[in-house]
Amino acid sequence: TGTVSVAGYLDAESITVTLVAQAPDGETLEETLTLTTINPQCTARTNVNLYSGPTPQNQVVGTVESGQTVVVDARDQNGGWLRVQIGGGAHGWGERTQFTCADNFNVDDLQIDLNFPTPIPVPSDTPTSTSIPLRTPTPTVFVQIEVQPLATSPASDELPKTPVGAG
Repeated sequence: TGTVSVAGYLDAESITVTLVAQAPDGETLEETLTLTTINPQCTARTNVNLYSGPTPQNQVVGTVESGQTVVVDARDQNGGWLRVQIGGGAHGWGERTQFTCADNFNVDDLQIDLNFPTPIPVPSDTPTSTSIPLRTPTPTVFVQIEVQPLATSPASDELPKTPVGAG
């Protein structure tokens, strides 16, 4: 007698195992068994919306009718959402509390899927107003400079040889 536990995720419809037992006198007995796997199944308690990711902010991709049994193959990191097989390789996410799952598997042992789309905000039906600040004009100051010749203007050859500000 004995117990063997195998941990992991099986991705096949069956698994073949070979059991070998040895008696104290050295006699061995060997038996090969093919075990058929069953998919983890849950039944919808009510009509359940399925989303493209594990949050109601994601797009609805399907609905499970109340009482319908579905195959679940993963959960989110927190265990609050189950990934449901829709068909054709597609998946949808439903809230775990909306399902009753079979007793032959532990939902917390499902693989954790972290690969799902980020929610895209859904536009609301309620129009929202956006205030756009009006541009306040900046006052402009005009300066008028009037140039008048000096009463005693020096002769053009008496201008300084070095430009003003150079040095």
